[in-house]
Amino acid sequence: MLQEKLSVISDGATAKGMLKRLKNKGVKVRDSAKSIILSKYYKPTEGIERCLAIFSTKDFLTNSIYTEEIREKASEFHLYLPKLETVLLVAEKYKYEETIKRKLGFSYLVFFHRPVKDPKGLPCLLAIDSNGVSDYYDKGGTPWDEYGGFVFEA
Repeated sequence: MLQEKLSVISDGATAKGMLKRLKNKGVKVRDSAKSIILSKYYKPTEGIERCLAIFSTKDFLTNSIYTEEIREKASEFHLYLPKLETVLLVAEKYKYEETIKRKLGFSYLVFFHRPVKDPKGLPCLLAIDSNGVSDYYDKGGTPWDEYGGFVFEA
């Protein structure tokens, strides 16, 4: 069942500004994720409410869930790719243990924005997990496990 439980409002903060705010709140950001956040693809907006739609593996008929299937399902629901700033706004507003793990029941949330290449040239997606803000390789031909939530904008 598609979940729509989180929303954030953009406030025009730059990537550097958001990273500073997260640090002040004690939210960790992996160095490899910082390179993605500080890329030219981070575009701040102001005053836009972002309502998030989250898929789980239960939304699919098979146990092997691939990136392309997740994107196709999002297309069926007319969902949008999230912005990079959305990941940081969610990490700032919602506590991992309290909201993502306990309330939503996920070990991690992967935000299905346009993949951004990391310093090694590999396509990555930003995620929020027990380590804070992380980067996950866009798995392509490798299935995702059953513990994650897959995030789009409604």
